[in-house]
Amino acid sequence: MKKKIILISSVTVITAAGLILFLVLSKSKTYEEKEIPGIIQDTIKPNDKFVAAKSGLNLRSDSDKSSKIITLIPFGTKVAIEKSDGNEIFLDGRYGKWVNVKFANKIGWVFSGFLCDFKPDTVIKPAAAFYRDKYRKSGYS
Repeated sequence: MKKKIILISSVTVITAAGLILFLVLSKSKTYEEKEIPGIIQDTIKPNDKFVAAKSGLNLRSDSDKSSKIITLIPFGTKVAIEKSDGNEIFLDGRYGKWVNVKFANKIGWVFSGFLCDFKPDTVIKPAAAFYRDKYRKSGYS
């Protein structure tokens, strides 16, 4: 009987210690500070996006393709979305909305169809290598 009580007490203590350790180690960061391992090395916030247009993305003075260009935001650069304007539209082969963003102490408008949730240059090389290897193995050169 005494061995049973000691065994049950030991299991209870170990389980409790394990639960406490799990809770301490797995205490997640807030969504605003969430990191995405393997995709980006940067800390992102929910309103952060990355420029996915290979040639860069024009930061404009208004939510219109014909409005004045403030600057060109380079490919892969992180921007912070301040607000969006209107409904989703189809523009230059993509669906999206005009969004007001902050970039390098400048605020302007970009089309969200050319933004993504991860740093795009981190996926280009692995994706290219995957398809290159796939086609080499299948006999396409």
